Amino acid sequence: LRATAITARAVKNDGIWDVVFPREYAETDATTTYLRTAFRFRFQWYCEEGQSNVAVLRELKDKWEALLSKEFIPFLQEAERGKVNDRYWPLTVYYDGTSIESIQMWTTMLGDLKLTCGSVVFVWFYLMCHTRRFLLSLYSLFTIILSVPLAYVLFTFTTGSTQMHVVSGLSLFLMVGLGSDVVFVFTDFWSDSKEMRKTVKGRMSWTLYQAGKASLVTSATTAVSFFANLASVLKPLREFGFFMGLCVMLVWFLLTALLLPVCLFEDNFCGCCHMRSRQRESDPSEPRRPDKHTGRMRSATKGLFRWRRCCVVVAVVLGVIALFWSLKNVAVDTGMPSIFPETHNQNRGKKVLGAFKPYDDVIPSYYLAPNVTADICSESNFGNQDNERCALFWCETVPDYSVAQASHDPSANTCQCFRKPITGWCSSSTALVLQRWAVHREGSFDVGTAARSYLGNFTGVLNKNTLAPLIQQEWESGQTAYVDLTQVQASVPRTLGEPCGYQDVCFCGAGTRVCKLAPEWRSQPFEGSAAFFSASGPKRRLEDEGAPSASARPVDGR
Repeated sequence: LRATAITARAVKNDGIWDVVFPREYAETDATTTYLRTAFRFRFQWYCEEGQSNVAVLRELKDKWEALLSKEFIPFLQEAERGKVNDRYWPLTVYYDGTSIESIQMWTTMLGDLKLTCGSVVFVWFYLMCHTRRFLLSLYSLFTIILSVPLAYVLFTFTTGSTQMHVVSGLSLFLMVGLGSDVVFVFTDFWSDSKEMRKTVKGRMSWTLYQAGKASLVTSATTAVSFFANLASVLKPLREFGFFMGLCVMLVWFLLTALLLPVCLFEDNFCGCCHMRSRQRESDPSEPRRPDKHTGRMRSATKGLFRWRRCCVVVAVVLGVIALFWSLKNVAVDTGMPSIFPETHNQNRGKKVLGAFKPYDDVIPSYYLAPNVTADICSESNFGNQDNERCALFWCETVPDYSVAQASHDPSANTCQCFRKPITGWCSSSTALVLQRWAVHREGSFDVGTAARSYLGNFTGVLNKNTLAPLIQQEWESGQTAYVDLTQVQASVPRTLGEPCGYQDVCFCGAGTRVCKLAPEWRSQPFEGSAAFFSASGPKRRLEDEGAPSASARPVDGR
C-alpha cells in the first residue's frame, strides 16, 4: 500500500495522472485493476524538390505500419497470451494506437485465409472422389474462386467505391460451398446424359437444359436472399449482401458457360486420368444388380415410409419445442457485429481502455514528456517547494533503534523529536516553526493536536501539508519501512535574543524507526502520550478522558 501511495504521488506530480489511472480512480484508493502507459513516436520528414506531401506521408505511414507489424504487435500479442520470450508474463496486456486496429484486422484475415485454403483442399478432394475426375475438379474450384475478384470489379463499377467492409472477406468461404453445389448438379447430369442422348451435341444440350434450369433456381433464390440486405440501414450489411449476390450469380454463369466443354474435353482426351471404381463392370447383356449402397438406401426408404406418420409428428413436436425455447431465451445483440472473439484485444481491450480518458485529451499534440528522474529528498532538509518537488523522502535509520526502544517501553505510543534552530539575523516578533512528523500507519495520529501540544498548547494557526512518504532503511539488515510524513508550519511569539525559528523532526509510533540526523539536531523531550494515537483508524480523537495531557513548555525548549 505504501508503494502504491508513493507511485500515485509521483504520477500526480508529473502531470500524467489521467494517462496512467482510470477515470474513477482516486488518490485515496489502495488498489486498481488497470494501469495504462502511453508511447509517442515522432518521424522527421521533409519534401524534396518536386516531391508531393502526399507521397512523403504515405511513405512514412508505410514505415510506421512495418514497424508495428514486425516489432511491436508480435511482442504485444505474446504478452496478451501470457508469455514473453517463452517466459510467463503475469499481466494481461491490451493495446491501441494508430493503425493497430487495421493491422490486427488484416492479420486476422490472413490467418483465416489459411483456414480457407484448408477448406478448398477438402472440397477439391471431395469433388475428385465424387466425380472421379482430377482435371475437372481442379478447374471447377478455380472457376468458383474466380467469381470473387470478378464480383469485386462489378461492385466497384456499380458503387463507385473501392473499399469494402472486412465482413465481405467471408465470401470466399461461402462461395466454395455454394459453387460446389452447382458443380455436383452439372457433373451428375452429364453422367446421366449417356443414357438419355446418344450424340455429343444431344448430351450437351440435354445437360445444359436440365442442370442449368435446376441450378438456376437454387442460385437465383440464394442471390435474391442476399440482395434483400440492400434494404438494410447498415452499410456493412448492404455491401455484404450486394457482393455475395453478385458472387452467386457469377458462379452460376461461369460454370454454366465453361464447365460442360471441360467435361467433354476430359472424356475425349483425359480418360486415362479418371479414377477407376473397384466395382467389376458387369456384362451389358446381363441385368444390373443393385450394389450394397443401393440396397441399403432402399431399406432405409421402406423404413421411413412405414413410420412416416411418426416421423412427421416427432418433427413437428421437436420444432415447436425448439421454437418455444428460442422465443423464451433469445437475446438480441444491438451492437455492431465484430469479427473478433470477446476476449480479443479489439473487443475486451477497447472496453478496458474505455475506462481511461482518450489519448488526445491527456496527450495533446504539443505535450512534452515529463522528466524520467525524480528528486529523492531528506526528511531533515526543509525546502520551500518540497511538497511539489520531492517524489519521495529517504533516510538511513539507527540500527535496532525505534521510538519504543528510545522510550524504554515496547508498547509506547509516543514520539522521539529533534530540533535545530534557524540561525541568522531577524528583528521580527514572531518565530517561524517548521515541523515534520513521521508516523507509522498502524493507527491514526492527530498531527495537529500533537503539534499544538509540542509548542506549549499553541492556539494559533497551523498550516499542514501532506508530503510524500518517507522510506526508512536500515543499512546493515536491509530492512525497509514506509511511514507517512506531514509538515506543519506555525508562527509563535519570539523574544529578543531567541533564534529566528526552529525546525523539528518527530518520529511517532511504537513501530517507527528513528533516522540518523546530523550533530546539530538535538533531541527534544516529547511529553505527549497515547492521547494522540487511535488504533481504530482515521477517526479524529483529541484527548482521551483521564489520559495525562502535555504540559506547557516555552517554544525554545527551556
